[in-house]
Amino acid sequence: ANLGAGSNNRAQIASPPVISNGTLYFLDADHRVHAIDARDGHRIWEERVRPEAGRDRVARGGGLAIGAGRVYVTTGFGFVVALDAGSGAEIWRAQANAPFQSAPTFANDRIYAITNDSELLAFDGATGEVTWTYQAIAEPARILSAPSVGVDGETVVAPFASGELVALLAANGRRLWSDSLSRAGNINSLSAINDIAGRPVIDGGAAYAASHSGILAAIDLRSGQRIWARTFASTQTPWVAGDVLYAISTDGELAAFDRRTGNVYWVQQLRRYRDEGERKGRVSWTGPIMIGGRLVLANSEGDVVAVSPSNGQTLASADVGQPVFIPPIAANDQIYIVTDEARLVVLR
Repeated sequence: ANLGAGSNNRAQIASPPVISNGTLYFLDADHRVHAIDARDGHRIWEERVRPEAGRDRVARGGGLAIGAGRVYVTTGFGFVVALDAGSGAEIWRAQANAPFQSAPTFANDRIYAITNDSELLAFDGATGEVTWTYQAIAEPARILSAPSVGVDGETVVAPFASGELVALLAANGRRLWSDSLSRAGNINSLSAINDIAGRPVIDGGAAYAASHSGILAAIDLRSGQRIWARTFASTQTPWVAGDVLYAISTDGELAAFDRRTGNVYWVQQLRRYRDEGERKGRVSWTGPIMIGGRLVLANSEGDVVAVSPSNGQTLASADVGQPVFIPPIAANDQIYIVTDEARLVVLR
């Protein structure tokens, strides 16, 4: 199915789609929100949220979340808009002081989103009013992705481009604890990018997150104390299943960790280069997610692989024919892949 405008020289898609009540919602590179039937790709509605006035016609970043019958959209133009999930009609619009790169999170009638200036804003879901803000260390160098905050009860865990991971009280934004996942002694300028480009995962009283500069950590949600930390650079959201945490490194290493101790169960090297013999054309991976007892990942060459969670061996593969930089999502016993050209491919 076609999901609108894909990435180009001026704008990129970075946020995964969201499925709710059988409908798939997606924000394309032209800032159009698409709602399609997740079963057959039939288009239900589409709505452009780009501003009609002003000089800016193109913007990067943004994403969407679903809650309370509404689609909440953050935009690279620096505003948040709430749309009716059934019709796409605009309900409210709220302006921020900077563009949004991250996707929003909806929880307990609030929307949380982080601007490019590393400011976290909490909006009232009903009215769009800003209830509180938190300013982290501003960091200009970042990864093109759309990470959202993690929420567990009254605790909000936010990732920032500086490598900061901050827990805040949902009611008023009071900081509970913070940690820095930046790694000292980086040998080049690229590895010095500290961005936490994947979403923090909260499970079993712990928050798990990884930074581009090379720290994967488990942090006690209540105290903020590190349970364990490992040298592991990643731009993706880890996946927790049972007692195991799965993560893919920036170098294409898929690893399984003991979620309680951080000990490594296994590491499997996935495809690293377009031409392995010449070691040319670096391949980037996205994922993993788990569905049907398998880990599923996709890469910038259009490969989609299903991997055994017990040893990392590849069990099945498919080729979607276009680069994939957005993590796959799973629903209805199906895998939904969005390519960089905004083509939706659904796999069983």
